[in-house]
Amino acid sequence: MTGFDRRTQEAMNQSRQEHSTHLELLEGRQKQQRELAAKAIEGEHEKTRRLEKQRKYDNSVGKIISTASLKSETSSLSRRQIQEAATDIATDDRSTQMDKNIAGIYQTLPGYLQAETLLRKSYLPDDQYEKLRLNRVLFNESLKNIIDTEPKTTTEELHRYTTDAALTYGYKGSELDFISEATDTTIQGMRHELALESVLYRIGYEVEDTTPQDDLHGIDYRIERGDGTKISIDVKASEAAAERSMQKSEEWHRENGTTRPATELVLASGFTKYDFEATNPWRPTEQAIQRVMPLIEAQIEAVPSYLDESAIV
Repeated sequence: MTGFDRRTQEAMNQSRQEHSTHLELLEGRQKQQRELAAKAIEGEHEKTRRLEKQRKYDNSVGKIISTASLKSETSSLSRRQIQEAATDIATDDRSTQMDKNIAGIYQTLPGYLQAETLLRKSYLPDDQYEKLRLNRVLFNESLKNIIDTEPKTTTEELHRYTTDAALTYGYKGSELDFISEATDTTIQGMRHELALESVLYRIGYEVEDTTPQDDLHGIDYRIERGDGTKISIDVKASEAAAERSMQKSEEWHRENGTTRPATELVLASGFTKYDFEATNPWRPTEQAIQRVMPLIEAQIEAVPSYLDESAIV
């Protein structure tokens, strides 16, 4: 090959390489544009979904107010009338799911406030304690119903729903602040409870149905281990909360002359607020689940077996 031919070949190779590079850059830009367009469309869909959800929410609140107004002979509404209206809507088969969900919050909020206020006292008669615990359980169930039917509902939205209900009832000042603080604690606890459920199923434990009585006694999950040992679990959002719960339980057993069963566990979920994404606010990321799994499994497997004589008190 002559020098001229070689230079010509090199020029052709360089031209092909430049053309190939240009095509790669062009394809890269086109891919980026497609991704941006897809995100824009997804963003518009999400915006439309949220606007529609807000419209339904506003309608649901409006129905509660209008139904309560029918019960009132004056322009002002009493808390009793608002609660009765919410109960009517929550139990009406003609109500939409959103109507029932929002009415559930309005229906249970007064009892929840009473429960959160009185349960912080050091001593209550057993019958009053059980009734107040039930009020708390019913409010929690109203929030869970929303999560079950609208899994993308954020913690902020739940908090806003509750605050709106409190304002409708006329709560203000310290009462409103107390409701805000209490519901925030409840919502965060619920998030950690659902997150731990993901871990239990992922490990492979058989998760049994809980009863209303379990709810009253703070039992979030009942599982059966591979060796047949049945374990109840109370989920807490932090190690500090788990420690406080353990101390209260041990004090109760000590005062009643009993011993706390080893098969009753109080577990911190092990998750933080950074382990959840906006697209799935109630389930932790896969990376977070993998991080927490061995910690939870170790605590559950450390519970003595029914067949272990050392576990018998």
